[in-house]
Amino acid sequence: MIVEGISAPSWMRNYNGTPSMTRTDVLKEQMMLGFAKSASALKHAYFLPLGPKVSEAMTFLVAQRLLDGSKVLHGMPHPSPASMERINYFLGKKPREQLSKKTNPDLLDAARESLSRQVAAIAC
Repeated sequence: MIVEGISAPSWMRNYNGTPSMTRTDVLKEQMMLGFAKSASALKHAYFLPLGPKVSEAMTFLVAQRLLDGSKVLHGMPHPSPASMERINYFLGKKPREQLSKKTNPDLLDAARESLSRQVAAIAC
């Protein structure tokens, strides 16, 4: 955010995955004491991490036994404007042959299949 040519301090900017939530003490503490504590009160909730950084954080919380791994549905790409090509492919709106070289369709296909299996298991 820029106001009259002045940048906002870093703590006011959107988190972009750096520093790592799982390797930075203050962020790890917020995950464990803040999010995990709140999430434990939501007994019937499922969590859909949006993007690999949040998936990594959820996996960390599951490993610490602070979150039930069966309630975390991994695989959804992050829905940022920079990810539109990946999102459109993931949703079936853009064909594989029209993807740029920076998009990995095999990774997205695997993520979609994994997420579909997880959702199907819930429905049973």
